[in-house]
Amino acid sequence: MSASAAFNRDTIPDMLGQRARYNAHDVAYCFPERQQAYTWAQLWAEVQQLAGGLLRLDIGKGDRVAVLLEGRAELIVSLLGVATVGAVVVPINTYSTKSELETYFRDARPAAFIMGTAARQLPYLGLAADLRAAHATPATAWLPRHVFVLGAAEALPAPFRPYADLLAAAPLPAGQLVQACRAVRATDPAFLLYTSGTTGVPKGVLRSVASFLGLAKEKRGLSGRLQATAQRLGDRYTRRLAIMSLLPLYHLGGIGTLFTSLRLCNVRTVLLTHFNPLTAHAVTAAEQCKFLIGTPFMIQAMFAAQPAAAGQLPGVLGVVFASAAVNGPMLMRIADKLPNLHFFTVSYGSSEAGAVANGTCLLHKKRNLMVTLFIRLLRSINLLNGLLPYEEFHQTPYSICGQVDKAVEICTRNPHTGALLPPGQPGELLIRSHRVMRYAHEELLHDSFLADGWYRSGDIGYVDARGCLYLSDRLKRLISRGGEKISPVEVEHALLRHPAVAEAFVVGVPDELYGEQVCAALVAHSSIALDLSALRAELAGSLSQFKVPKYFVVLPALPLSPTGKVSSETIKSLVLPQLGAALPHA
Repeated sequence: MSASAAFNRDTIPDMLGQRARYNAHDVAYCFPERQQAYTWAQLWAEVQQLAGGLLRLDIGKGDRVAVLLEGRAELIVSLLGVATVGAVVVPINTYSTKSELETYFRDARPAAFIMGTAARQLPYLGLAADLRAAHATPATAWLPRHVFVLGAAEALPAPFRPYADLLAAAPLPAGQLVQACRAVRATDPAFLLYTSGTTGVPKGVLRSVASFLGLAKEKRGLSGRLQATAQRLGDRYTRRLAIMSLLPLYHLGGIGTLFTSLRLCNVRTVLLTHFNPLTAHAVTAAEQCKFLIGTPFMIQAMFAAQPAAAGQLPGVLGVVFASAAVNGPMLMRIADKLPNLHFFTVSYGSSEAGAVANGTCLLHKKRNLMVTLFIRLLRSINLLNGLLPYEEFHQTPYSICGQVDKAVEICTRNPHTGALLPPGQPGELLIRSHRVMRYAHEELLHDSFLADGWYRSGDIGYVDARGCLYLSDRLKRLISRGGEKISPVEVEHALLRHPAVAEAFVVGVPDELYGEQVCAALVAHSSIALDLSALRAELAGSLSQFKVPKYFVVLPALPLSPTGKVSSETIKSLVLPQLGAALPHA
């Protein structure tokens, strides 16, 4: 199929076909750990092969295809190939258990399943045997009809087939693939993303390509033709750059990163098989990546894993923080390891709400050509909402999320009474915009969506007079000690001011008398002794007495979830079994 075939604008086949036409021999995505580097032409060719294989199986627009692969080029081919024919991709967390996978299947009812054999928590080949046995029972309508396995060494019994069979399907009748691609629109459901939120029950959110790009109901900064011309000129320069994305491709931010090179600029995107801080640091240096994209905790972990006297990445010019809040002390530690850092970008959004707010902080008056071009590209497609002064990150106890996008409405309400609050007063954030995507099942809507279209974010924060969003806490993270509401973020900020504390995360733990008590998990600086008695006394001077943690636990590193956020459940699992006796380090 010709790369110049006319498809609806801003769809996967449109963007990918255009890249293959204008940037055919440039590397699009690479996985250095696997020695994989796919050019746009190679990627588009394999995407068409996979798309044709799906159509041969009568899988097309509106059907769902589940994908469970570790980071590799075939994962990107699968994600883009499914979306190319208008089917809905269901990317599955590679840390899922067998029971979680069954939950996803029962909910999504995928027509096909593309899986690998590399074992994380889930033994893929053992799973294959269990699924094969399940197919023998009558009540298995929720199981995919077709299962393709990448990397299987032995012969596979039905319904399992090698992944190569999907790409090697017989040729389609002339024009069938083109017709399928032309039927795809940017506003069609393209990704079914699962988020467990705070309930532990997976909730599927249907997202379109348009919701990632911010296209509907928005005016472009430039006319279509002028923007295309500017992009072509910029592509000649950005093709020499590399971005390191630490985010997994079952994550909203990870999938969003794919569109950076598809839609924004022709830049080589470097990815990992899975996040490992030592590997991430080594690959970033070896691939000479100029920009980093990841959660604050992922990026901080990259440097914490290095020897104290090493670990700097002088080649990195910019950092895009995704998915989690960032604070002043954390910024200082990261900037110390990035001596040539020119800017960082903060953002706020969710699987349900999409992109809500972002802002960029410039650290040097002297501009770098690469940085200037990158920022102009961000601004041209409305991905740069405003500039933020660096000093503000150290002056506020809250996390700054950037300017609220002009296409997004935000209001706050009292989480207990439901009453709307005036601007500037912290409360539960309600969000409304065309980017807000609802759950695939209506019965999940009543807890998270109000009748007039507002989405309940579950976050506590406010918007100031400038339209800048500040986040103070997660509603579900608030600790209730004897009726007093305690913000873990406030306590964490106080802890991080102590020179011996490198990282801090605060959770509530059960208490018979008060309901909950405050517990602080700490990572100590390697070069400074941590005296917990002195720390407790210092906190008493800056926090109300009831907010001072009753328990402290010192960990070698804060445990991260598969999406790169600190795992509060893992921390609680380390702490709770020991509450009956004296807690270590308490």
